[in-house]
Amino acid sequence: DAVEAELQTKLRQLEKDIESAKAAAAEATKAKIEEAKAAEAMVANLKKEIEKEVALRTEVMKGKEMLEASFQGKVDQLQLEQKQISTTRASADKEIAAKNQELKKME
Repeated sequence: DAVEAELQTKLRQLEKDIESAKAAAAEATKAKIEEAKAAEAMVANLKKEIEKEVALRTEVMKGKEMLEASFQGKVDQLQLEQKQISTTRASADKEIAAKNQELKKME
């Protein structure tokens, strides 16, 4: 009877230990699941931030390209105007020279 009682006591203790281990494992599993969910949320937020950053940089690059094209257009326009001014000036210089020759002949 004493051996059986001792075995019963050890059995009950083992059952309690098993239940405690199960509870601890369940708590640890729950904690790990919560950590994983938090990590997933962080990754999702980081992805969103990266996507926003990429979109912003793309928009900035498009704006830069538009500005460059606009400036190039202005440069081209100014160069054309400069050529027109040079042509007009050369024509005016020729006309002035011709008028000066005409005046010299009249004198």
